[in-house]
Amino acid sequence: MALNTELDPIVRKVERKRLIRTTVYERRAMLILRLLARYRGLDIEGVRPVMRWGPVLPLDRAREVADQRALVEAGIRSRRSAAADLGADDPDGEWSRVLVERRALGPGATGDEPRTSVTG
Repeated sequence: MALNTELDPIVRKVERKRLIRTTVYERRAMLILRLLARYRGLDIEGVRPVMRWGPVLPLDRAREVADQRALVEAGIRSRRSAAADLGADDPDGEWSRVLVERRALGPGATGDEPRTSVTG
């Protein structure tokens, strides 16, 4: 929180620059698409470039992940929906792979069992 407060002037400056540059970058991309359509025959019907900026400062997603996990464990949310909300590129692919591996290992192979240590 303190870091965000200290870097606030820089964040505001970056946001102003992004506001100005967004339209410029989108316009430049549209000009490039028009050139490609003219000289390479690219079909750009209905295509409109959109500039999307990432966050200026890194985000702490630990709380968001913990919340999604709690919802999945409580049965309120599906794993697929939670993975999609967290930004997984292919939520079905990763979860289906994990489920197949767990089924292949048999019951009790989830890794959630308490571990006992033997000392001696």
